[in-house]
Amino acid sequence: MQWHPQRLLPPPDPDEIVLALPMPDFGKLDIPMGLTPEAAERYAQQLTYQAASPLLLELEQLQAEGLVADYAVRPDLHAVVVSGLTPEASARLSRAQELTGIYPSVDEMPACAANVPQALATRVLAQSAILQNARVTSLQATDPSITVYLYVSSSYRSGSISGITAPSTAVTVRVLRKGVEVARRTTTSSSQGYYYVYPYWQSCPTEGYDFELYPGDVVEVTANNNTVSTVVANLSGWVNPDTNVVAGTTDVGRTVNVGLYDDTGCTGTGHQYSPSVDAAGNFSADFTSLVDFNRRASASIDALDANGNSTSRYFFAFRLYGHFDEYGMAGYLKPNVNVQAMLGRGETVSVTVDTRTDANGYFWAYFSQMIQAGDVVTATGGGATIVYVATHLADLDLDATTDQVAGVTTAGRQVRASFYKRYGIYYYVATACTYAYECAVATADGTGAFTVNLTNVDFARGDYGDLYVYDAQGNFQYDYDYNFPAIVADLGYRSVQGYWRQPYGTLTVILRDSGGVVKSTTTGVPVYSDGGFLTYMSSMAPGDSLEVGNGVVTETMTIQNTTATLDSGGVSGSAYNGTLLAYLYDLQGLYGTTYCTMSQVTGGAYSIPFADAQIGPWDYAYVWNTGPDGHYTMRRPRTFSIAVEKGDHYVYGYTAQPSTPMTITLMRGGSPVATGTTTSSYSGYYGTYLYDSQPVTISQADTVRVVAGGDDSADVPIPALDAHADGVNNRVYGVAPANELVSVSMRRTYMWGWYGWSRYVTVDSSGNYSTGFDGLYWYRDCSLVDAGHPCAQPAVTYYMPVGHRILYEGPYPDPVGPDAYEVDDTYLQATPYTGVQSHSFHTVTDTDWISFTVPAADIANQVRYQVKTFNLGWGMATQVHIYHANTIVMPLFTATGYENRGMGVDVSWMLPETGVYYVEILPPSSSYAAYCDAIYDVMILPQRARVFLPLVLRNH
Repeated sequence: MQWHPQRLLPPPDPDEIVLALPMPDFGKLDIPMGLTPEAAERYAQQLTYQAASPLLLELEQLQAEGLVADYAVRPDLHAVVVSGLTPEASARLSRAQELTGIYPSVDEMPACAANVPQALATRVLAQSAILQNARVTSLQATDPSITVYLYVSSSYRSGSISGITAPSTAVTVRVLRKGVEVARRTTTSSSQGYYYVYPYWQSCPTEGYDFELYPGDVVEVTANNNTVSTVVANLSGWVNPDTNVVAGTTDVGRTVNVGLYDDTGCTGTGHQYSPSVDAAGNFSADFTSLVDFNRRASASIDALDANGNSTSRYFFAFRLYGHFDEYGMAGYLKPNVNVQAMLGRGETVSVTVDTRTDANGYFWAYFSQMIQAGDVVTATGGGATIVYVATHLADLDLDATTDQVAGVTTAGRQVRASFYKRYGIYYYVATACTYAYECAVATADGTGAFTVNLTNVDFARGDYGDLYVYDAQGNFQYDYDYNFPAIVADLGYRSVQGYWRQPYGTLTVILRDSGGVVKSTTTGVPVYSDGGFLTYMSSMAPGDSLEVGNGVVTETMTIQNTTATLDSGGVSGSAYNGTLLAYLYDLQGLYGTTYCTMSQVTGGAYSIPFADAQIGPWDYAYVWNTGPDGHYTMRRPRTFSIAVEKGDHYVYGYTAQPSTPMTITLMRGGSPVATGTTTSSYSGYYGTYLYDSQPVTISQADTVRVVAGGDDSADVPIPALDAHADGVNNRVYGVAPANELVSVSMRRTYMWGWYGWSRYVTVDSSGNYSTGFDGLYWYRDCSLVDAGHPCAQPAVTYYMPVGHRILYEGPYPDPVGPDAYEVDDTYLQATPYTGVQSHSFHTVTDTDWISFTVPAADIANQVRYQVKTFNLGWGMATQVHIYHANTIVMPLFTATGYENRGMGVDVSWMLPETGVYYVEILPPSSSYAAYCDAIYDVMILPQRARVFLPLVLRNH
């Protein structure tokens, strides 16, 4: 799913727009097993950064060029929030990252989008627990074996199906409910015979997973010429550390296995118990003789049928936990019980909250007061009570030289540090080519001071981690994104970025020349939720120094003379004789591959070939060079690349060397017909329009010649390439180079830009292609994709064998025409209201007037009149004024409504007197008129009677 802003205009309050990111493909993720809820949330945050990484590359460049004011990744929204977007930036983003939506502000995100982060963390937690339970499959006798993992919360019922069969075998999984098939999946088992099937999260046609697993469902798996089935069991449980018992209920006749994991810090031990199930389905596993576990423990419970196939769930010990400096705490108790949570401060109970656990035993209590060190949080429910004394975490010092994390908390508390190397292209700095992680613990001394030594991994500036502080029972507080502080000077983009010790706050950045003279000072640089910061300088040069501080702590670095060029041979240049890490993103046509190399520079020069890479147009690299102070100088080289918009007159791309003079010539019949000149930016981007005396349209059989400073040049011949929308068959078809791969898009445009679905299609030997879009939804409002919609626009992109691109867009949709009530642009031309009216704003000055009469009886009975605009086109807004016939100059009432899932204004007024009234409806600004979807319906309704339906309240 893509959103491409083509005609982006500022919203009513142009503070921000939200670019919603796609959900990851969980089938391709290597999620660690046995994650805690907070660790699953942490992992989900990383998935957001990965999904955002291609978009961040473009946004960094746009901000460096002054085309966007600011942007930030928001894991809490699974989105990127951008402010101050210019029309040029909007055009550039139209060729960028795949997205699932665009919203004018966070407040206007629909619930389906706002709930994605929670669904993401839930899915991570579920899959992690499945991997933890993978041992069960080895106990099963059937081929294929079946393990049904259930995850049930207050909001979601999810799960997955896994098992073992013959290696590399086709597997078909069906879910039957009361004999009716509700889901079917096909997959192939791994080389070890494992298979895994899970539901997909979706926003449309309804929000949630595309199928759910309920007790009583039949899961049928066919593989290796055999079909096996199991019934999903009723299964519930809890883990009580006060009694060392794991207990629960399941279906009578099931065999239960309980696996307890006793977490002791960074390590733990597993214990197994197989309790009996009584005649009512109850079971209880007493681990007293095996282990005295605490609130850090967790357990998997497997209910096996007669064939050894199982239903499995994962539960956490009774506990309280939460972030530092928050207003609430989460916890676990028995499932589906009432919980009373209290916040005590000093000798009194400050706040009492009544809440309830979900089917997993999870609950959340919001106290309306920030929890402070020394506060006592108590939670009681289901016959158990948890008491936790809150702590603090202060005076943190993270030293990458000694690999130590030090700070102050409550005396005697255990501190766990879980730290990670940064790897990948989606961070301000990468310090490793592969995943690396270390966990270490320390106990605070009598003054509360602690030092955690990370001795197994050599951490560098920019690496990051999470800190947990536990009480003796295993309750804890924690926070994410503590960083070994790092400054990154990006010479090409003239940016200063990096990571501060911990999230939030502001920084001051001072740039000095080699003689110590201040060149510029930037104050109030925000530190984001991951500890990252970013600002731009008007000029930076090798030998300059940077000072970054928050008034308490200051970090300094010297900018190194680091250069980088990317071509078919790899990345090469000069650098300081320290560590150099380079990531290459190799597009290889349509699908990208990342390569990474870390080496030590000697002699001031380096050359990295990237074996197996096929470096060509549109590829790019990140290069970080570690200086003597441990901070980084950065370059982002790109290859020479060209994109041509057939049917338009625009050519753009990148040069291998920044700030390069460019000459772009349109050749027709061997002769030049238009020439454009420009200079690529310091990021390498260039773009120009081709003119003679008027814009010259790039057409079939033309050749576009691009020369970059005499070093790089290429000719791009324009082939037969077009795209047409077929509304009857809901498809896009056209011509393109025979036997080549093209990306075909169906867009729906509107005033903010457009949404689109894209499909990769191989053109047939005759040069024709066609692809349908049935069964797809626009995530903006969950309406079906319709190639015949008045706002539909087809498009196609052809990727040349050498890597350059040619784009073709179908005609931009025409603005909506006048409605049936025109001309009604003044009150003298108003249409008497007789029922719902359908209108359009066909010009930017269009105004629609409607008249209606209020009888004396309505005034006497104080009848309110409702005015409602609905069925608004995408991005629309309506402003409503109501006048009495005697007061046309000044409206009696005014209301404005911006489109939200088709709804606009919905207000009611008690009118002051009898007589004729006029309703004037107009666009709040020219942005909301004269485009294809500038339509709305209006209803005027006297509320003369109200009917109340019976209401039954039930206290659970």
